[in-house]
Parts: sequence; C-alpha cells; structure tokens
Amino acid sequence: MSKSLKKIYGYKINPANKDSNINQQAGFAAEVKTAAREDAEKIISGNNKTKTVRTDDMAKQSDGKGNTIGGNNDQLYDIAEVDKNGIYVEGTARQLKFVGGTPEKCTDALLNKDWDKYRDADVPIEVPSDFYDGVKKELEDRANGIKDQIADAEAKGNTHLVEKKKSELERVEKTSNNLKKGKLTKSEANEARLHPKWSTVKDITKVAHSGGVEAAQSVIMISGGIAFIRNSVSVIKGDKDIKEAAIDMAKSTAGAGALGYVTGFSGAAIKGALQNAPSTYLRALSKTNLPAATATTVLEVGQTLSRYAHGDIDGTDCLIELGEKGTAILSSAMFATKGALVGTMVMPVAGTVVGVLVGGMIGYAFSSSYYRQLISALIEAKEAHEERKRIEAEC
Repeated sequence: MSKSLKKIYGYKINPANKDSNINQQAGFAAEVKTAAREDAEKIISGNNKTKTVRTDDMAKQSDGKGNTIGGNNDQLYDIAEVDKNGIYVEGTARQLKFVGGTPEKCTDALLNKDWDKYRDADVPIEVPSDFYDGVKKELEDRANGIKDQIADAEAKGNTHLVEKKKSELERVEKTSNNLKKGKLTKSEANEARLHPKWSTVKDITKVAHSGGVEAAQSVIMISGGIAFIRNSVSVIKGDKDIKEAAIDMAKSTAGAGALGYVTGFSGAAIKGALQNAPSTYLRALSKTNLPAATATTVLEVGQTLSRYAHGDIDGTDCLIELGEKGTAILSSAMFATKGALVGTMVMPVAGTVVGVLVGGMIGYAFSSSYYRQLISALIEAKEAHEERKRIEAEC
C-alpha cells in the first residue's frame, strides 16, 4: 500500500489551514477504509474473484474508455476493483469526494467547474453515506430551479441566458446521475484520520462480529439437527416428555450457537491481525486454518482447565481431554503452515496446497503418536496407584 491509516496520520497539518488539511487527509483515509470494508464484505459473502484497491496501488493500465487508470496520483479515479492478476475490472472505478461540512457545501464543491473532468469522463462519484440523501435532494432542487429559469428566459426570448442555464442544468444532472453512496460517513472518515487505531479496532469488531454470526448460524443448523434427533429418540423411548425434550434442545442449540459465535468472532479477529502483520511469516499464517484452530482450541482447552481447577476432574483426565481437544489440531495446523511456507518457495501455487496437506499429516501423526504414549504412561501410573491403595486397604 502506498498509503495506510498510520502513514496518513503522520501527515502534517498547517495550523492556518487546519480544517482544509484534515478534510483532504480524511479523504485519503476514506479511500483506505472503503477498500478494506469492501474486501471484508466480499470475503464474508464468499466472493474472492475480485479485490478492491486504491488506484495508487494498481499498475497503470486502460480503463476501457481511452483513459489511463492506476499508478501514483491517478487524475480520475480513487478506487477500483482488480482480478487476481491485478487487471482492472471495467466499470468499477470511481472517485471519492468527502468534502464540505454539510450536504449543501458538499453539493457546492461537486458542482465546481474544476471538477468537470469527472463529468466529461462519466466518472461515478461517491460521497459520505450520511450526505448522500441530502446531496441528491439538493441537486434535484437545483435542477428544478434551473428548469424554471430556462422556461422564464425562453418566454422572454433571452437565448443567451437559455444556453447558459442549459449548460448549468447539464452539469447538475450529470453530477446527480453519477452520484454514489459511500461506505463511510463523514465523521467516520475524520475519525480514521485523527484516531486511526480506534477506527481500525471498531472495523475489526464489526468484521469479527459478521464472522461470528456466520459461524453461529452454521453451528446452530448442525447442532440443532443433532439435538432434534437425540431428543426425538428420547421421547419415543419414553425417557423424556415433549416439554423436557424441547427445553433440552433449545439449551443445546443456544449453547452451541454462542460457542460458535465466539469461535468465529475470535478466528476472524486473529486472521485479520495476522493479515496486517509486518512479518511475512505471520501473513503466511493467516492463509492457513491456524486462526480458526487457535480460537476453537483456546475455548475448548479453557473449559477443560476450568473443570480441573474446580476439582471436577483429576490431572490425568485433564491431560486426556487436553490432548483430545487441542494437541493434535494445533500440531497439525503448525506443521501445515510450515509445509505451506516451504511449498510456496518451491512452487508458488501448487506447492502451497501440497505443503499444507503433507505438513498437516506429519504434524497430526507426530502429535498423535507422542500423545498416545504419554497418556498410556499416565493411565498405567494412575491404575498402579489405585491398585496399591486397594492392596494396602486389604492388608
């Protein structure tokens, strides 16, 4: 990225032009956050065919209309979509204008003759989401007012004024037709410029929440089906009445859904943090199942340790559960990650897939073997201790 929120935050502000500087820099921040939010929405919806980027982060190419798009300081476009090869997807480019403190002032700025280049190239223009309705109405009101002026000028035979007003009307109508609703409000853009860390945390929370909801829905569907079958059998056998079965099914499904939400939320947050890490190794980890495995394992292990701390299970049972719930999964994920990194160096695409598969199998095999030997020794020791206690009691 040529610009990040952190970098934009470091831009200097001239005390004499503080508001103007902040507005301009908030526009840069809006570009960064718009690209990030759109990419998050695509990933959540399962669309990984295109990626939204700032044009500063694109290679120079044609927009399909005879104009250049991409490269540093693009004169027409701020945001666009590219495919996996970095090729521009026609019709996705637009300009962001987070200008003015109110919809009226934003409209005034949009109609400036200096911005006729966007109208001439038929470039879509995005404005703050909270300004959109107000700007749209303001443009419609101005268009209607100009139409009345044209009619009045025609009635008086003032052809010069008629042509002038028609030119104004064309500018207003083109601006209205090309107006798009942005992904951010004006205050969100300013917050991203002035408080980038807090702004980022809020977006991470929103994305992680979406991940949690998706995970919870999937878990509820599965656990709900299992709970329905289990409780139906209990009712048929006479072990439960319908009311007891319904309560049990509701509790099981709700508990599983809550656990699924926490797991999905945590996994998405961890994955996002890894994707934006400065280390190449950590970014590579984000492409594996390690974030989700980590979140799941932490929750499962936490429940086991809680039972051990409360005395519900002894040390041997605790280690048995820990092994069942986490050891093999994490070991497999870690070896898969190593395999992916090695595979990527050998073959960029196929090597990654092969590395994940081979590494995962090796990690799981090693972990399972060591775990079985450890548990076998612990169980034998526990049984020997109990046998000694029995013999002592008999003696």
